[in-house]
Amino acid sequence: MNFDIDRQTISDLGLFGYRKDEKSIFSFYNRAETKGGQELLQRLMWIPVADIELLESRQAEINFFFSNDISIHLVPRNIEFIEYYLKVDRSPLKNNVKDAYDGSLSIISALARVKGSLFFISSHLLEVAENLGQRDSISFNCFESRLIDSKPVYDFKLRSGVSKERIGMLIIEKEHIMEMLDGIIAQQNSLH
Repeated sequence: MNFDIDRQTISDLGLFGYRKDEKSIFSFYNRAETKGGQELLQRLMWIPVADIELLESRQAEINFFFSNDISIHLVPRNIEFIEYYLKVDRSPLKNNVKDAYDGSLSIISALARVKGSLFFISSHLLEVAENLGQRDSISFNCFESRLIDSKPVYDFKLRSGVSKERIGMLIIEKEHIMEMLDGIIAQQNSLH
Protein backbone atom coordinates (compact mmCIF):
# COMPACT_ATOMS: atom_id res chain seq x y z
CA MET A 1 0.00 0.00 0.00
CA ASN A 2 1.40 3.38 -1.00
CA PHE A 3 0.52 6.81 0.34
CA ASP A 4 0.06 9.70 -2.06
CA ILE A 5 1.34 13.03 -0.79
CA ASP A 6 0.31 16.31 -2.42
CA ARG A 7 2.86 19.03 -3.17
CA GLN A 8 1.56 21.38 -0.46
CA THR A 9 2.08 18.73 2.22
CA ILE A 10 5.57 18.00 0.88
CA SER A 11 6.36 21.71 1.05
CA ASP A 12 4.88 22.09 4.56
CA LEU A 13 6.89 19.11 5.85
CA GLY A 14 10.09 20.43 4.27
CA LEU A 15 10.78 17.07 2.59
CA PHE A 16 12.64 18.58 -0.35
CA GLY A 17 14.42 21.91 -0.63
CA TYR A 18 13.63 23.80 -3.80
CA ARG A 19 16.90 25.73 -3.74
CA LYS A 20 20.25 23.99 -3.65
CA ASP A 21 21.27 25.48 -0.29
CA GLU A 22 17.85 25.03 1.35
CA LYS A 23 17.72 22.63 4.31
CA SER A 24 15.27 19.75 4.01
CA ILE A 25 14.62 16.28 5.36
CA PHE A 26 15.96 14.92 2.06
CA SER A 27 19.22 16.88 2.36
CA PHE A 28 19.60 15.72 5.97
CA TYR A 29 19.31 12.01 5.07
CA ASN A 30 20.93 12.15 1.63
CA ARG A 31 24.31 10.42 1.93
CA ALA A 32 24.15 8.92 -1.56
CA GLU A 33 27.36 9.15 -3.57
CA THR A 34 25.71 8.62 -6.96
CA LYS A 35 22.91 10.31 -8.85
CA GLY A 36 21.10 6.97 -9.02
CA GLY A 37 21.26 6.63 -5.24
CA GLN A 38 19.91 10.15 -4.79
CA GLU A 39 17.07 9.47 -7.22
CA LEU A 40 16.17 6.26 -5.37
CA LEU A 41 16.09 8.05 -2.01
CA GLN A 42 13.97 10.81 -3.48
CA ARG A 43 11.57 8.26 -4.97
CA LEU A 44 11.30 6.47 -1.61
CA MET A 45 10.47 9.75 0.10
CA TRP A 46 7.94 10.82 -2.55
CA ILE A 47 6.02 7.54 -2.32
CA PRO A 48 6.21 6.19 1.24
CA VAL A 49 5.02 2.64 1.87
CA ALA A 50 2.80 1.26 4.61
CA ASP A 51 3.87 -2.39 4.28
CA ILE A 52 5.48 -3.14 7.67
CA GLU A 53 7.45 -6.10 6.29
CA LEU A 54 8.98 -3.95 3.56
CA LEU A 55 9.75 -1.15 6.03
CA GLU A 56 11.51 -3.55 8.43
CA SER A 57 13.48 -5.00 5.53
CA ARG A 58 14.63 -1.52 4.47
CA GLN A 59 15.55 -0.68 8.05
CA ALA A 60 17.69 -3.83 8.32
CA GLU A 61 19.45 -2.97 5.04
CA ILE A 62 20.21 0.57 6.19
CA ASN A 63 21.48 -0.69 9.55
CA PHE A 64 23.77 -3.14 7.75
CA PHE A 65 25.51 -0.36 5.83
CA PHE A 66 25.76 1.94 8.84
CA SER A 67 27.20 -0.78 11.08
CA ASN A 68 29.72 -2.19 8.57
CA ASP A 69 32.66 -0.32 7.15
CA ILE A 70 32.46 -1.27 3.49
CA SER A 71 35.09 0.17 1.21
CA ILE A 72 36.34 -0.67 -2.24
CA HIS A 73 39.82 0.39 -3.25
CA LEU A 74 40.37 1.22 -6.90
CA VAL A 75 43.70 1.94 -8.47
CA PRO A 76 43.85 4.65 -11.17
CA ARG A 77 44.49 2.09 -13.90
CA ASN A 78 41.21 0.29 -13.06
CA ILE A 79 39.28 3.56 -12.93
CA GLU A 80 40.63 4.50 -16.36
CA PHE A 81 39.54 1.13 -17.73
CA ILE A 82 36.05 1.52 -16.22
CA GLU A 83 35.72 5.02 -17.69
CA TYR A 84 36.89 3.71 -21.07
CA TYR A 85 34.46 0.79 -20.93
CA LEU A 86 31.53 3.06 -20.10
CA LYS A 87 32.34 5.32 -23.06
CA VAL A 88 32.66 2.52 -25.63
CA ASP A 89 29.80 2.47 -28.12
CA ARG A 90 28.22 -0.94 -27.73
CA SER A 91 25.30 -0.31 -30.08
CA PRO A 92 26.44 -3.03 -32.50
CA LEU A 93 26.15 -5.55 -29.64
CA LYS A 94 22.56 -4.52 -29.04
CA ASN A 95 21.59 -5.57 -32.55
CA ASN A 96 23.02 -9.06 -32.51
CA VAL A 97 22.31 -11.39 -29.60
CA LYS A 98 24.96 -13.92 -30.68
CA ASP A 99 27.61 -11.21 -30.90
CA ALA A 100 26.54 -9.80 -27.51
CA TYR A 101 26.77 -13.30 -26.02
CA ASP A 102 30.24 -13.97 -27.50
CA GLY A 103 31.54 -10.53 -26.52
CA SER A 104 30.17 -10.71 -22.97
CA LEU A 105 31.48 -14.23 -22.48
CA SER A 106 35.00 -13.36 -23.66
CA ILE A 107 35.25 -10.16 -21.57
CA ILE A 108 33.86 -11.76 -18.40
CA SER A 109 36.11 -14.81 -18.84
CA ALA A 110 39.15 -12.52 -19.15
CA LEU A 111 38.13 -10.42 -16.14
CA ALA A 112 37.67 -13.61 -14.10
CA ARG A 113 41.39 -14.29 -14.52
CA VAL A 114 42.48 -10.89 -13.13
CA LYS A 115 43.80 -11.54 -9.63
CA GLY A 116 43.19 -9.21 -6.71
CA SER A 117 40.36 -7.29 -8.38
CA LEU A 118 36.62 -7.07 -8.04
CA PHE A 119 34.34 -6.40 -11.01
CA PHE A 120 30.59 -5.90 -10.98
CA ILE A 121 28.99 -6.93 -14.26
CA SER A 122 25.35 -6.80 -15.20
CA SER A 123 23.96 -8.83 -18.08
CA HIS A 124 20.54 -9.83 -19.27
CA LEU A 125 21.96 -12.81 -21.12
CA LEU A 126 21.28 -15.86 -18.95
CA GLU A 127 23.22 -18.02 -21.38
CA VAL A 128 26.44 -16.23 -20.39
CA ALA A 129 25.97 -17.28 -16.76
CA GLU A 130 25.15 -20.84 -17.82
CA ASN A 131 28.33 -21.05 -19.92
CA LEU A 132 30.58 -19.61 -17.21
CA GLY A 133 29.42 -22.40 -14.92
CA GLN A 134 31.06 -22.99 -11.56
CA ARG A 135 34.25 -20.93 -11.46
CA ASP A 136 35.82 -20.11 -8.12
CA SER A 137 36.57 -16.57 -9.23
CA ILE A 138 32.96 -15.76 -10.23
CA SER A 139 30.05 -15.19 -7.89
CA PHE A 140 26.57 -14.86 -9.36
CA ASN A 141 24.24 -12.52 -7.50
CA CYS A 142 21.01 -10.87 -8.45
CA PHE A 143 18.19 -8.64 -7.34
CA GLU A 144 14.70 -10.04 -7.42
CA SER A 145 11.26 -8.54 -7.29
CA ARG A 146 7.80 -9.56 -6.26
CA LEU A 147 4.53 -8.50 -7.79
CA ILE A 148 2.21 -6.41 -5.64
CA ASP A 149 -0.99 -5.30 -7.34
CA SER A 150 0.55 -6.40 -10.66
CA LYS A 151 3.49 -4.04 -10.12
CA PRO A 152 7.06 -5.23 -9.61
CA VAL A 153 8.42 -4.17 -6.21
CA TYR A 154 12.13 -4.46 -5.55
CA ASP A 155 13.60 -4.97 -2.08
CA PHE A 156 17.16 -4.33 -3.34
CA LYS A 157 18.51 -7.33 -1.45
CA LEU A 158 21.43 -8.98 -3.16
CA ARG A 159 20.77 -12.70 -3.47
CA SER A 160 23.01 -15.53 -4.49
CA GLY A 161 22.37 -17.01 -7.93
CA VAL A 162 21.04 -15.85 -11.29
CA SER A 163 17.58 -14.33 -11.53
CA LYS A 164 15.22 -16.19 -13.80
CA GLU A 165 12.55 -13.50 -13.58
CA ARG A 166 10.87 -12.38 -16.76
CA ILE A 167 9.07 -9.15 -16.01
CA GLY A 168 10.03 -7.15 -19.11
CA MET A 169 6.83 -7.98 -20.99
CA LEU A 170 4.77 -7.39 -17.85
CA ILE A 171 6.17 -3.86 -17.61
CA ILE A 172 5.62 -3.28 -21.34
CA GLU A 173 1.99 -4.39 -21.00
CA LYS A 174 1.35 -2.54 -17.73
CA GLU A 175 2.75 0.73 -19.08
CA HIS A 176 0.85 0.30 -22.38
CA ILE A 177 4.03 0.86 -24.37
CA MET A 178 2.85 -1.11 -27.41
CA GLU A 179 -0.39 0.89 -27.49
CA MET A 180 1.61 4.14 -27.36
CA LEU A 181 3.82 2.96 -30.23
CA ASP A 182 0.79 1.82 -32.24
CA GLY A 183 -0.72 5.28 -31.72
CA ILE A 184 2.46 6.99 -32.94
CA ILE A 185 2.61 4.73 -35.99
CA ALA A 186 -1.10 5.29 -36.77
CA GLN A 187 -0.61 9.05 -36.46
CA GLN A 188 2.41 8.96 -38.77
CA ASN A 189 0.52 6.81 -41.30
CA SER A 190 -2.44 9.23 -41.30
CA LEU A 191 -0.08 12.07 -42.24
CA HIS A 192 1.19 10.26 -45.34
